[in-house]
Amino acid sequence: MSALLRRFRPVSWIRENPVILKEMRSRMRGWRSFLSLTGFIILLGSFVGTIYMTFASANNAFPGINARKEFGQALFYTIYSIELVAVCLISPSLTAGGIASEKESQTFDLLRTTLLSARALVTGKLLAAISFVLLLLFATLPILSIAFMFGGVTVSELLVGTLILILTALFFGAIGLFYSSFITRARIATVLSQGTVVLITIGLPIFALMSISIIEVSTFSSPNSVIRETILLIFGWLIAIASPVATAVVTELILIEEQSLFFIRVPIGSGNGVLTPSPWLGFVALYPLLTVLVMWLTVRIVRRTARQ
Repeated sequence: MSALLRRFRPVSWIRENPVILKEMRSRMRGWRSFLSLTGFIILLGSFVGTIYMTFASANNAFPGINARKEFGQALFYTIYSIELVAVCLISPSLTAGGIASEKESQTFDLLRTTLLSARALVTGKLLAAISFVLLLLFATLPILSIAFMFGGVTVSELLVGTLILILTALFFGAIGLFYSSFITRARIATVLSQGTVVLITIGLPIFALMSISIIEVSTFSSPNSVIRETILLIFGWLIAIASPVATAVVTELILIEEQSLFFIRVPIGSGNGVLTPSPWLGFVALYPLLTVLVMWLTVRIVRRTARQ
């Protein structure tokens, strides 16, 4: 029983994984991490100052409550959009060279001769890279908290948004590590992983809009509109939970229009409607499963490569 408890203690497990310790020390002690973190905070601060000056000049230093709420919402949406773009771009870039760089420097074979398992190697590479992304997110919380001073933003929005960012970082980081497991060039793995991320974040919503238009045209003459509306509801909900951008946008629209964070009732036909969960609930269930699946494939590839 005590051995089982020690196995599932995250702190001791991280300390016992040499990959996590080595990667985090080399990444956090360098001047590049300090400059990246400082530059990111300065970038967000400049956006906050620009938005503040724009709203202050247009609303005479926020004389009304509505003006302050609009500024708080605009500030929250701007910072969150920048953070989402940064997570989508940085996460696969940090992990795409995790294993490929070991192959380029010809240290991968030496690393595999140690007692370190393939699962510990892959998990250590992912957590060490994602820790820097999490540091960026938590470092911007004081700037993001300025929005609460003006209103228009709730704590639930911040918590759901942060959860989406963390799960997005983990999944996109796993994608970069997956390409790095069977590609020997870090640059090629980075390009492929970022291309996959762009396809998921931008390509899927565009494909959804085109598909929905085709479905509406093809089923326009159908006498049964319930079938068409049901197909559109299911297809649109699946696309909304597949892309973090679509999840964040649709969840926020539902929260603003329906004042509901968990479930909404979508009218279909002449009935009372269908109780539909908010997209972020499906996103929270889907992305951890995809992350585990991609990590499992990466571990299998690393094991097979070591045997060759």
